[in-house]
Amino acid sequence: MLLQSAFRLLPDAPPAVARQTALAGPGPLSHSATACRSRQKHGRMHAQAEDSGGVGGFFKQLQGGLPIVGLLSRLFSPTGMGLEDLSYPEFSRRIYETSSADFRTAAEEMEKRYGKVSQLRYILLILWMSRLGGGLIPANHIPKAAQRIRVSFDIEIEIERFLQARQSKLEEYGMARPQSKTQEQMAIAMDSLCRLGPGLKDGQAISAEDEPILINIVTGGFADVDGASELASSVASGRQSRARAYV
Repeated sequence: MLLQSAFRLLPDAPPAVARQTALAGPGPLSHSATACRSRQKHGRMHAQAEDSGGVGGFFKQLQGGLPIVGLLSRLFSPTGMGLEDLSYPEFSRRIYETSSADFRTAAEEMEKRYGKVSQLRYILLILWMSRLGGGLIPANHIPKAAQRIRVSFDIEIEIERFLQARQSKLEEYGMARPQSKTQEQMAIAMDSLCRLGPGLKDGQAISAEDEPILINIVTGGFADVDGASELASSVASGRQSRARAYV
């Protein structure tokens, strides 16, 4: 049953390509070669998504965007498919498969309010980087990425920068990798999304109209966490205390 479900999720999977993974070690390839290959892959998905339109159109692109072998190996692994172990396309599709109506509505509303810069692909990128990098890479890396996206819309280069920064820290810590705190990751996600769409400065209060939208988006990115909605509300109301957190 699980095998059949996996193939239904990937009805027209393309030929297997070198799979970008957030946990990949340096291996025989250089970081630049790996990043280049990853950028090409994400670039194809990004270009396709530009023509798809809307939340539903973006997610349709994900259905055929992942190699079957890579997905099945994760499905049958002893540790399952934790969100912290997924590449950006895998994470995006996982969020889609488990997201609530509140998340989808909030994502659509954010794009209506702030346009292209708040399209779902950028929202998901911020959530993905926050979950994989929050508490590991420097705290200001992801908010700065959100700020750059407002100008460049270059999702591929931000993935490349993020993966290089994360890999560098993983090599530095080795087996003694620090344990990231969920609330810290959610705070980074909230503050980065505030830069991305509303364009708020650090510590600036969220408008009454935007607050429930952002809370639902962050909750959706951490839906597997107990009490995610309450934590998202807490980090939204605590923005002022983080005014100097990313200096």
